[in-house]
Amino acid sequence: MRFPRSSGILLPVFSLPRGQTSDGCAAGDDSIGDLGTSAYRFVDFLQSAGQTIWQLLPLGPPALGDSPYSSYSAFAGNPLLISCDLLVADGLLTKQQVADAAQADASGDGDSCEDRVHYDRARAIKAPLLKAAFQTFRQQQNQTRNAAFADFCECNQSWLIDFARFDAFAHNFGDPDWSKWDAELIRRRPAALADVDKSLADEIEFAKFQQFVFAEQ
Repeated sequence: MRFPRSSGILLPVFSLPRGQTSDGCAAGDDSIGDLGTSAYRFVDFLQSAGQTIWQLLPLGPPALGDSPYSSYSAFAGNPLLISCDLLVADGLLTKQQVADAAQADASGDGDSCEDRVHYDRARAIKAPLLKAAFQTFRQQQNQTRNAAFADFCECNQSWLIDFARFDAFAHNFGDPDWSKWDAELIRRRPAALADVDKSLADEIEFAKFQQFVFAEQ
């Protein structure tokens, strides 16, 4: 197969400019690039420069060490790349919530985030915001959005169910190393899975919600 000659740029999403909202105001969270305003601006730049390819690094959730090449899923997306600015636009967060979260975790050591990604700070800021967005999602009972979420879960059930379980289990047990979990879970005994599915139902649903938002963005 012959392909037309083309050119583009390699730029990981996490390296995009950060800390600005769609209206140009400082968002406060300059810890990591995301799928929001800067991503759209970069696509516009590529188009204006006559480029046709944006090459990305893997987008999966990184394991220990935060390397994009070390992920515990071939299908899931990294929740840290979710744009809270877009969640504000969707009515799942408020600007004040985003500003307060960034301010509450503001670094006191004077270390600038401009030239590198600060994963720990990104997690500290975004984890509570994503949980707040999830609670709003459940409270709103938006029929259109609920239907879209149900469709996403159904279309991706081949990997999403087990991934959401793993994500919830790992956070609950405080260790993603499944070899250290209960033997009944390691062997995927139906009764053991059913018990944990019930006790961690909210956490499993939250993991699915994050993947839904990531896929939408």
